[in-house]
Amino acid sequence: MSLLKSLEKEDLPFLHRIQSDLVIKKLTQGYLFPHALESTHDWFASIANPGSLPKTLYWAIKENDKFLGYCNLHNIDWINRHSELGIIIIEPSKGYGSRALQELERFAFLTYGFRKIYARVLGCNQPAIALFSKNGFNLEGRLIADHFFNGIWVDNLVYAKYTEGSS
Repeated sequence: MSLLKSLEKEDLPFLHRIQSDLVIKKLTQGYLFPHALESTHDWFASIANPGSLPKTLYWAIKENDKFLGYCNLHNIDWINRHSELGIIIIEPSKGYGSRALQELERFAFLTYGFRKIYARVLGCNQPAIALFSKNGFNLEGRLIADHFFNGIWVDNLVYAKYTEGSS
């Protein structure tokens, strides 16, 4: 059964909680400022109808209608057929991350015909490093001391995966 569902208005309280959580925002390299509920509503409205060639696509991660997080394909390059991805799970360590990532890969590679997907991961985010490594992503690059995190400069790691038959 699929974990990836469309984001719905009833998901707004969960999305607002994630967008307002500074720990999550730091680890995912998001904007570090409080989000008013109204700004979450505005953001949701902006992504609800992405258009014909969107730069970002979002999905809720749900099991039995329970909201577990969300994921996206962003910085989509339709010409060169690649995309960055993001995934936020609010209940880690239950296998939801791997399942959601595998479904996101199927969308990227099979539905959209992408050749490559990649993720930027802070070097201190061991759960994300384990998730991408376990799911066949390779460390493709390291931006040294690229991100200021909790008072120190940390590396930004780029993990990537290609479709079968591509280099």
